[in-house]
Amino acid sequence: RSGEAIATALEQSPTLNARRQELNKAKGDIVQARGNFLPRLSLTGQYSDNRSPTVSGGIALTQNLYAGGRHAAQRRQAQATLSQAELGVREAEEALAVNVYDAFYGVILAREKVAAARDAVETSRKHLQEVRQMLGVGLANQLEVIRAEQQLSANEAALASSRGAFDAERITLLNLMGLAPSSALLPKGPLELADPRGTARQSVALAQKRRADVAMLEKQIAIQSEQIKIVRGAMKPSFDLSATADYSDPYRNQDAGDDSWKATLTLEIPLYDRGQTRGEVMKAKAVQEQNKQALRQKELDVLSEIELAWVEIGDSAVQVEAHRKSLALARETLRLSQVGYREGVTPQLDLLEAQSNLTAARKDYSQSLFDHLMKVVALKRAEGTLIPWTLEGEKR
Repeated sequence: RSGEAIATALEQSPTLNARRQELNKAKGDIVQARGNFLPRLSLTGQYSDNRSPTVSGGIALTQNLYAGGRHAAQRRQAQATLSQAELGVREAEEALAVNVYDAFYGVILAREKVAAARDAVETSRKHLQEVRQMLGVGLANQLEVIRAEQQLSANEAALASSRGAFDAERITLLNLMGLAPSSALLPKGPLELADPRGTARQSVALAQKRRADVAMLEKQIAIQSEQIKIVRGAMKPSFDLSATADYSDPYRNQDAGDDSWKATLTLEIPLYDRGQTRGEVMKAKAVQEQNKQALRQKELDVLSEIELAWVEIGDSAVQVEAHRKSLALARETLRLSQVGYREGVTPQLDLLEAQSNLTAARKDYSQSLFDHLMKVVALKRAEGTLIPWTLEGEKR
């Protein structure tokens, strides 16, 4: 089922698993940001060998007390970056689910086309046998046999092409699922109408809560807000407390070993940096405005996607019904043409055309079902609910 295929892809896809490493990178940023609040500690040692060999060592500790708010802003920024990375993974999962859906039902569609082509070959073969029998009793001529042979050859070529398309779709699906082309897994299930459920207004409400790409832009605005504070902090005072302890032992002399220590409180107040910080703040604010405009455009895009999806779903449902009726008519036309040909009232060309029309109608009907399903998938993608909707459908 499609839900199983998506679950496998979410677990096995190398591309998605690589994207998940962004979470570890973001967690690394959090570790670094928290480290700004901890002291730096270093140990030194030295040995010199001359007329008076000497051993010396020391330990130094430095603790930042205030950095103009930069460290606090970096910590908040790192947390927001992690949240954004989580949203990015969710967005990648939804995008992968769309591709898996397309490939999964693409395989089923290709399978239906293979079945239609196989039935066409079988119908053509039976017709050729029938014409040859009629030729033997003088009810058909050689031209009709040739036409039947041509129809069979054309249908056999179409069957081979359909099988090739099926194999290509299957390999694409397995690749998306993170499986080798030699895997024996094959999609199961029919092509059928999907129920989109809800209304356009409800879809918009869902998108406002669920769209990961929109939430990512909102997080980017929060991240950039902290970046502005970090940049501004360069012109604010900073306090550092440092302490050192040293020990020296010129042990081959008569001098005794000795140690010393020192504590220092450093205050740095930037007075003038030639406008560098002011320029950086201006650039950071410009980036922030770009982020806000990108968010506004994305919100408009979401509204357009949802409205368009609902319009296309309605249109595709009409197309499905029209092709369903065409298929029924094509079947009846072929039946009447076969009866008429045997009775000598229907020309062979009309019969051959009826056979071709039935094959085309079957393929068109299957294609319309596939197109309708993908329109519903596009709607669920626009809502940001494709994966939950799929798993709920599997349960039902």
